[in-house]
Amino acid sequence: MSFFFGNGGMNGGMNGGMNGGMNGGMGGGSFALVLSGSLEEKLGGQPLITGARFPEAGFAPVLAAQMLVAEFAAAWWPKRDEQAYALPPPFNPGIKGAEADLLRRQVTFVLDRMPLRAERLGEIITQADAFDAWWLRLLGGGRAMATLVSAALQIGQMAGMYWKDVYKFPRPVQVYPAIAPVLATPPHASYPSNHSLQSHLIALGAAEVFRRAGAAEAMPAKFLDGIAGRAAENREVAGVHYPCDSRAGEDLATKLWPLLMSLPGFQAALKKAAEELGTLKPGGLPLAPAVTKTPAKPKATKKAPKKASKKGGP
Repeated sequence: MSFFFGNGGMNGGMNGGMNGGMNGGMGGGSFALVLSGSLEEKLGGQPLITGARFPEAGFAPVLAAQMLVAEFAAAWWPKRDEQAYALPPPFNPGIKGAEADLLRRQVTFVLDRMPLRAERLGEIITQADAFDAWWLRLLGGGRAMATLVSAALQIGQMAGMYWKDVYKFPRPVQVYPAIAPVLATPPHASYPSNHSLQSHLIALGAAEVFRRAGAAEAMPAKFLDGIAGRAAENREVAGVHYPCDSRAGEDLATKLWPLLMSLPGFQAALKKAAEELGTLKPGGLPLAPAVTKTPAKPKATKKAPKKASKKGGP
């Protein structure tokens, strides 16, 4: 016997960002859960359900993703400074004047992107407030894809924040206040760009999922990479990052990807997401349900002519 409870669901959760949360944020939110068990002796006049277990599908994606984050941290943290995973500084402090020269060039790049603010402001705000929901609207999929997206966001946050703390690179507005960002400057260092790192991790993961689902033509890796690059560039347009931050985020994603692919839990998550998208074909649309042909009506058979009755019959 099965029993249902809860009311929220995926829609309530996946429409928020990392702050609002997928399915209610870090607290978890609510789902329609199925608990199966047996009705035993009454307790206080109500039946007691025994043998029930919390279903795997009941875990909110942002919470299920933390298992993947823990797996990544255990593998990456001891190796974070090794050359294969390390992020070089944005400039060579040993060269006299290099810092000032770099900053002048980077500030010029940011100023050159300012004319794009008007046309991209909607994207910029959405990607700042609900980055997970923005990606999921593009990728589709269900709980497994949402879990992968959340894992990429959390892993990117962890790895990016480590290097931000190492280099403490100033934000553009600290160097040239006239940049006047259209967003509040985030309360952490500029290099690398976490939006770039997270976007490229999501793009790599999504490309692998679509490839495994046999639907790579529906969402080509090159297209996803371009979307990740645009999301990173939007942070430059907003005035909160330099191009060197964006490049560093992309480079770090490329370095971390082989490590992620070596993790059993991450492989299992990719498999689940691919199974969710198994019905997709080029164009991104689900297969039409099979049409059952209506059986042909049987052909009418000619009735045998009635025999003429004999004269004098009854």
